[in-house]
Amino acid sequence: MVRKTPNPGTTRRIQSGAKPIEEFFAQYPDFRHDETKPLWSQFRALCKRYKWDKDGLEINLARNSFRDAMISEFGRIYGEDGASLESWQKLCRVLRIDPIPENLKDCREIVNERASVFTYFQTSKL
Repeated sequence: MVRKTPNPGTTRRIQSGAKPIEEFFAQYPDFRHDETKPLWSQFRALCKRYKWDKDGLEINLARNSFRDAMISEFGRIYGEDGASLESWQKLCRVLRIDPIPENLKDCREIVNERASVFTYFQTSKL
């Protein structure tokens, strides 16, 4: 039988400096995270593996921890300084915005516009 909650004594060992997402999935030794698959599909597979009730305490705790890991991962990749032009321009490159704005205000506006459309599109598929 699969444990419903992680047991800190049995979490997989991970290297120091591990990505926050790796740290999250390492809490669940009976689940193998596949880095080639989208994060949300991996989270849903984890929930299925541990047989969590969709409104249960376990899934809510895991979802909150997963959300925190994604936020940390985002900060690790793109930086945590919201006033960094370089970080915003990096997001523009990832979103394939061309031309990349040369100032912070324009970067923020176009990224927020694109991210809102992307978020709407992604959540409409769930």
